[in-house]
Amino acid sequence: ARLFKTKVPVVELMNMRFVALLEVVETLILGPLMRVESGSVLGDLLGTLFTYCVARLLVRLTPRSWQSLTASRAVLIWIGYFAISLVAVRTALSSLLPSIFGNEFLAAHLAFRLVFVLGFVGIGIIKHLDSIADQELRATVEGLEQLVSRLRREVNTQRKELSWVLHGPVQSALISTAVELEMARKSGKPLVGFAQRMEEVVSSIGTGYTRSPDLDVLISEMKDVWGHSIVFDTSISQAARSHLKRDFALASSVVEFVREGVANAFRHAAAQNVTIRIFTHSDVMLNIEIINDGRPLEPSRKHGLGSSIFDEICWRWSINSLPDKTTKLTASMPCATTIPSAI
Repeated sequence: ARLFKTKVPVVELMNMRFVALLEVVETLILGPLMRVESGSVLGDLLGTLFTYCVARLLVRLTPRSWQSLTASRAVLIWIGYFAISLVAVRTALSSLLPSIFGNEFLAAHLAFRLVFVLGFVGIGIIKHLDSIADQELRATVEGLEQLVSRLRREVNTQRKELSWVLHGPVQSALISTAVELEMARKSGKPLVGFAQRMEEVVSSIGTGYTRSPDLDVLISEMKDVWGHSIVFDTSISQAARSHLKRDFALASSVVEFVREGVANAFRHAAAQNVTIRIFTHSDVMLNIEIINDGRPLEPSRKHGLGSSIFDEICWRWSINSLPDKTTKLTASMPCATTIPSAI
């Protein structure tokens, strides 16, 4: 069903030059070998030239509305082109100048050429469908990669936040409760509100994710720490800020990426100027660029902890030396609104 519903580029289905070349080969080599010739070899060559020119003219005159049609209609159009450029032209030339263009096997010749043309059109349609399927497969794989990246980022963020809750509020509450229990045991006084406090401690595991990663705060802190050594130039688009504000996991990952990227630029490259750009692409992908003017990358460098962090939180990331002797660290992170349409 898809074969007849999918639209194909009509004029691109046939390679006219290749077909004309095959006609010339058939005229000069195959025809004489098989003893299937016109009145003269010159007549065959001229007939091929006239046919090619008429076919090219028909393709050029193809209406714009015909240039993208279903496969079945494309086949019908090429049959029409065949009837005009080959059947009509060869028949007319054979009738007008039989001594030059005459061919007693003209009907068989035309029938063979029809099969030949339909074969080429069919191959063109199959190639086009294969290209569409390949594009859809790539889009599906890319969509799945983005989905996996988002899920991996969520797991990473939740794991860190749970660790923070257990080692922060929960641990503090348990220690304080243990101290109160010990004091109550020594004093002999009953401990009031113990059950309620334990319920609050347990519930904090599910509701204690209250930290809000703020990129502006991070940049301000970095300026305070490294301001005497690094000059920062930051740019965050409004669309990027909107995504960061409503997506906690994305904001956490961006903060972690920027913190690690800037730290590496200072620690490993001794950078003096760092440019941070954060923007969106088509409102579905957040892009981060960190450019520093420190020492260029070493060809034999090994991936460290930072690379593992980037693999965990990014969909794609790369680091490259630029022609102006700066180093550019880039990352792409799917936004929460990204829905793989091909899945």
